[in-house]
Amino acid sequence: MATLDSAYVKNQLHGGRGVTVSWAGLSVNDDGIWQQLVLFKYKCLHIFGTFNGAIAYLEGTNEDAQAGVPTSPIHLTDSLHQEIAVSTPGILHVFENPLYMRPIVVGGDGDTDLTFLLVCRP
Repeated sequence: MATLDSAYVKNQLHGGRGVTVSWAGLSVNDDGIWQQLVLFKYKCLHIFGTFNGAIAYLEGTNEDAQAGVPTSPIHLTDSLHQEIAVSTPGILHVFENPLYMRPIVVGGDGDTDLTFLLVCRP
C-alpha cells in the first residue's frame, strides 16, 4: 500500500476557472494524497485503468488533512446519492464538497493500475 501524489493537468481547457487533478498509477490498496478542493463546487470524476477485482472509492473529510491523517474520512456519493464504489471504468458527478478529497483503491491484484481524473469547477 502506498500513498501517491497528485498532479494538476495543465492541458485541460477550463477557461481559467477550474482545474483537473490527476492521481495515476494506483494499485492494490493504494490511496492518493489529500487535496484541498473545497473552492470548487462542481466535480466530475473519471476513473479508468485495469481494475482486476479492485474497487475504487473517492473519500472526503472536513478534518484538517494537513495537520495529520484524518481519523474519520467518508466515502463520497454521486449525484444520485449512491456511494462512489467503482469496479469498472466510469465518469460520474461528485455530490458532496468536503474540505479535502482523495482516491482510495481496495483489493485488486498485481496488475491493478487505476487513474483518477477529477475535473473541478467553481
